[in-house]
Amino acid sequence: DPGLIRRICDMIFFMHEQQKKSDSDLNIEVTASYLEIYNERCRDLLRPDTQELKLRDSPEKGPFVQGLTWLDCATSKDIEDLMEEGLLNRTTAATNMNAQSSRSHSIFSIYLSHKRREVVGNVMSETNKHSKVALIDLAGSESAKTTGATGSQLVESSNINRSLSCLGRCISELVKLGSSDKVSHVPYRDSVLTSLLKDCLGGNSKTNLLVAISPAEANYNESISTLRFAQQCKMIKTKAVVNEDHMTRLVADLKAEVERLKDELKQQTTGGNMSSFDAGQHL
Repeated sequence: DPGLIRRICDMIFFMHEQQKKSDSDLNIEVTASYLEIYNERCRDLLRPDTQELKLRDSPEKGPFVQGLTWLDCATSKDIEDLMEEGLLNRTTAATNMNAQSSRSHSIFSIYLSHKRREVVGNVMSETNKHSKVALIDLAGSESAKTTGATGSQLVESSNINRSLSCLGRCISELVKLGSSDKVSHVPYRDSVLTSLLKDCLGGNSKTNLLVAISPAEANYNESISTLRFAQQCKMIKTKAVVNEDHMTRLVADLKAEVERLKDELKQQTTGGNMSSFDAGQHL
């Protein structure tokens, strides 16, 4: 059976096809990117030879990675191929706990853009709605004693644990923010992971979390910690609204209003001339 990600992608393109059938003026574009956060540095998994990417923040875009590769996708198979390509480039290593342990966090992003042409009054306008689906794979917290990590693997484990701890602090502050009127500082900038997940955690978003636990007694502490983490995440409150280019719509409405006023002025001018003519004939 196909996994969750494949079913999500299939549903996205199925819904797009249905929308296109019912609205011929609708143009839908889908692009995707894949990156990993390795030792607090962003790395492009679709172009692994690219130099270290810089994390930026924009008032319009929010947090983003400068120079990250975005590729067009026409079907869910295209997305699946990109994901498989990126997985081959992801950093992994063998530990005492896992023969192929992830040494980084990864974020696979799908950007959706809906552009629709419509006539407002006598003016052609274009409305633009957009959204992003972020599929995030977090590396699990590690204990050097159980994994046997040494050297470079110990550095990797330290960075993974530090970023997960920062994520936990951000979630704790977001919970406080939602339960009281007091202004709370959320330390997004303390790690690359939380900087990139700023919108997903406390922004204009809907977030779902899947956690993995083990029934083994040896993993009891990790399982309890994971469940507590998930419980805290459930307490975060967000309010998602549609991302729409309101300025484009406003300009179209104003242009339509100008055209309407011009027509009214033209009718009044024509009506006034006719009245004068009729008055002259009557005299």
